[in-house]
Amino acid sequence: MGVEQKELWELLPGAAGGRELARRKGREYFVQLGQRGGRTTRDRYGTDYLRELAQRGGEANRKRYHGEPRTVHPWYDGTERRIPYWPPRATKRRKRPVYIYVEMENEEQHAG
Repeated sequence: MGVEQKELWELLPGAAGGRELARRKGREYFVQLGQRGGRTTRDRYGTDYLRELAQRGGEANRKRYHGEPRTVHPWYDGTERRIPYWPPRATKRRKRPVYIYVEMENEEQHAG
């Protein structure tokens, strides 16, 4: 990792983040933080709260990734819309929707 790119946020005043935070705090700080984990939260709120929190996070991810159409920029420099589709009356319980990809035309390509 010879060359390290400077982050814009490192040059601005305020709270450090990303690599700058790791540089300031050091590896030992993050190791200790990981060992403590969510012990304080578990002691304060209990394991049922942590399970509920994890479940809500999973529901939010499913809603975001499997419920809303998204614009995707694939490797070939095109633009696609990825539309999730849940087939009606599916015979088997689906964990993910069927994705329909619609390729969008760029105005630059259309004008040329």
